[in-house]
Amino acid sequence: MSGRRFMEAMGEVGDNYIEEALQYVSAKSMVRGTWMKWCVTAACLTLIVCAGIFATRSGKEAPFELDPSLPMLRIENGDGGMGYSAVMLYDISEDSDLNPWNEDVVLETLPVYENLAYVEDVGGLPIYLSEEEMKALTEDVAARLGEGITEIELERLKDYTDAPEGFTGEEACSYTVYTQNTGINVEGNGQIRVNFLQEVALPEGFEETEDNVMKLAEEYANLVQLQKPVVDVYGDYTFSGEQYKDSVAYDCDEDMLQSILNYNFELVKFNLSLDGKALSSIVMQNAMASSKKLGDYPAITVKEARKALLAGEYVTNVWEEDLPEGGIRKKDIAKVELVYHVRNTCQTYLPYYCFYILQPEREGVTMTEGLNSYALVYVPAIRREYLENYPGEIPFN
Repeated sequence: MSGRRFMEAMGEVGDNYIEEALQYVSAKSMVRGTWMKWCVTAACLTLIVCAGIFATRSGKEAPFELDPSLPMLRIENGDGGMGYSAVMLYDISEDSDLNPWNEDVVLETLPVYENLAYVEDVGGLPIYLSEEEMKALTEDVAARLGEGITEIELERLKDYTDAPEGFTGEEACSYTVYTQNTGINVEGNGQIRVNFLQEVALPEGFEETEDNVMKLAEEYANLVQLQKPVVDVYGDYTFSGEQYKDSVAYDCDEDMLQSILNYNFELVKFNLSLDGKALSSIVMQNAMASSKKLGDYPAITVKEARKALLAGEYVTNVWEEDLPEGGIRKKDIAKVELVYHVRNTCQTYLPYYCFYILQPEREGVTMTEGLNSYALVYVPAIRREYLENYPGEIPFN
């Protein structure tokens, strides 16, 4: 019997009991009648509670209510209309395993942030931090390196382009200081880049492995300020099979959510020379410096996200013809991660479940034998009730 039919049946039984009870009350004394009415009320309440329990167990949920304190959100194209979100690997196991999230992690809510340094196009310059704030960051980094500042270079918006609406052109967009050994640059969104004026030679026979990158993180611990660094070396391939590696790290935290935020907003990247024999720069992402928390939004589970994906409710920069014909199937999913889109062209930093979808062979595309291409397809990780344009027409592809 369905939950609905059970509720109807319970309603009919309740009416019969009530009618008989009322007839019984009219023939008895007032005291007896009062006692009986309470019994009838208790019986009705019992039936209602039982019906409610049955409905809950049958999978029926109370209607979801929006929290009026949480702003409505829009899915947007974080690539600024450019890019093709796919990676080429011989096997999915070669992809980064740096992400602290895994499918066993269940989070009831996820924070969403406003990007205060938003730019409309991918070539735009992030403007948010003031000249004084950027100056303070460069001075702090120089102090951590133990080096004095010898030169300052300030760049304003008008140095690059005509001031868009809402700007005067006098806004600082880049602040660089030079020390004896480094150039320290801070952008308007808080990102810090330390360029070594003379590339730092690495030990003879250095290989870009996790153990060796961990040694770099430890050597520059005072600069990158990672208390419990987690490092990874990964990289996809070109069509010809040439691999480009990335060496990155983030600060692990006992709190899983904080680790997730560190991984997405505060990533550290170690850039090596083309021959891999020297350290050329260290980039410290600092997106929280230009972010404003909008609230903690109810999250969906990865199981719910997978269901939406298989139903065709997703966003991606990959052309539809480059995805499995007839729709994505469970067997096409190679991997899933929880990620934030943290780009200058994102007005809002939203969490997504990122699915790696094995792409079919594509006409006119030739890859080295054995290489596989995986499309990155995204499902918002917060409840759709808070998304104005999802599911629907999303400008991702």
